[in-house]
Amino acid sequence: MKKFLTTMLSAIIFVVSCFAMVGCGENKKTVDTDQHLEMYVLNIGLGYEWAPAIADAFAKEDWVKEKYPNFSYSYTFNDEWDFASDRIKEGKAVNTADILFGTNLQALYNTTKDGVPVLTDLSAIANEKVIGENVLFKDKLYPEFVAPNTNPDTGAFITVPWGIGYQGLLYNETILKGLGFEVPVTTQEFLDICAEIKTRTADSTYSENYAVIGCYTDDYWANAFPIWWAQYEGMEEYTNFFNGISEGRLSRDIFKQTGRLKSLEAMHDILSQTNGYTTENSGVYTFMEAQTNFLMGKGVFYMCGDWFDYEMRAIAPGLKKTYNYDIRLMRMPVLSSVREKTSIESDEKMADLIREIDAGKAYADITVEGISEKDYNTVKTARSINNLGGGVANVAVPSYATAKDLALDFVRFFATDKAQEIFARTTYGGSTGFKYDPKVKNPTLYNELSLVNRDKFDILNQNISVMPATSAFPLVSKGGLTTTVYMINSDSFAHMFGTTTKTAKDFFDYDLEYMTTDRWNMLLSMSGF
Repeated sequence: MKKFLTTMLSAIIFVVSCFAMVGCGENKKTVDTDQHLEMYVLNIGLGYEWAPAIADAFAKEDWVKEKYPNFSYSYTFNDEWDFASDRIKEGKAVNTADILFGTNLQALYNTTKDGVPVLTDLSAIANEKVIGENVLFKDKLYPEFVAPNTNPDTGAFITVPWGIGYQGLLYNETILKGLGFEVPVTTQEFLDICAEIKTRTADSTYSENYAVIGCYTDDYWANAFPIWWAQYEGMEEYTNFFNGISEGRLSRDIFKQTGRLKSLEAMHDILSQTNGYTTENSGVYTFMEAQTNFLMGKGVFYMCGDWFDYEMRAIAPGLKKTYNYDIRLMRMPVLSSVREKTSIESDEKMADLIREIDAGKAYADITVEGISEKDYNTVKTARSINNLGGGVANVAVPSYATAKDLALDFVRFFATDKAQEIFARTTYGGSTGFKYDPKVKNPTLYNELSLVNRDKFDILNQNISVMPATSAFPLVSKGGLTTTVYMINSDSFAHMFGTTTKTAKDFFDYDLEYMTTDRWNMLLSMSGF
């Protein structure tokens, strides 16, 4: 009954919003015509304001004026993750939106309504050049985002990523430098800083005895787990987990991957209340309370992402007047256990190598002694891994949309640098699934962004490796494969490690024991294997 009432209320809100939020001179009632674009936007960490801003720019294009002389648009938004998916599959009687910006919409690839697929095939657009640019639409996307947005049965391109969430560690540069520390590039360096802060005497530079601030309710630390796991195993073995492959065959032994344990060990050392590196208030803070205190200098590190600036847009300017700290984004430190895959003698030497890799040095130019080319490549590969959310915050055009051609043209326009610039500006530095470098394309915009998002764009425009969307794998989307069963039962990694004396090995073993032969065979069957 609760779900039914929520759905009905959402439908009412959707209808009312569509009447209220109309662009291009239409301000009374939306008209469902082939020249009126109805948009739905999932309002999460990057907001919704970018959608009407891009629509306004779209309306000013000469080719749009010529093709759609009576163009108008309306939009609605909410924060319900499955709203777009639920409405698309209900068909035209329920959904009048022509274009929906939601999440995991590619999962509707085999969904039909009245015998017809509910999603429009976007393959033709994928193979076109971006409007006014000398690059194919599909080639402007991060390459790792193509597969998660295609129909796995036919290869047809059916959705387009509209927003990414760069996941990483934010740090208070003012305090970190004031305490005499460099930005850590390995997990051991990170832990060493935490340990020193724990034992130092509080003073005017930093008044707390913990390094990490966070909250149990929003599991941002869950984003660290796969990054460190993939750094250790490499992207091929990490991907093999989600394909169910161990040593070349389908096997529940995928849960024995050592990188899973090594990542859990690093997270345990950071988040365990026994070590005291994380504030005890993590158990009571909401994410906004944690982030506000972080801006006030009540923490040196905070696990989050590039959406931080948008979320704090109303609070940060006022706090900056009293608490004048520089907040920045760093790449995730390399898991120190990666050194086990090399012949490098110490964490210090690996850290020196990482800093030279960060400076862009090729193997022939490094000054760290005793490093083989194989070791260099192993560390460089680990350093290159970044999590951008998998490309499954995506947009779809229903096959039954009244203004389908108009919606498809809006998708085409969304890929342009002009749309990327508007998106970045209105989201305080957010990024879509399309590659864009404001430092080159629009230096003025780049300099208007915060240090956090300048750092983010600097990282994105290096030679990085992007982690795949796990939801694109049948074992996950159909079988329900999860990476850490115990964590799901504990709500979050921070809660899991912060409220128990269990070790990383305990959690690792729990998952091994949970995935019995019977459970594994059922998972394979549900996944279509």
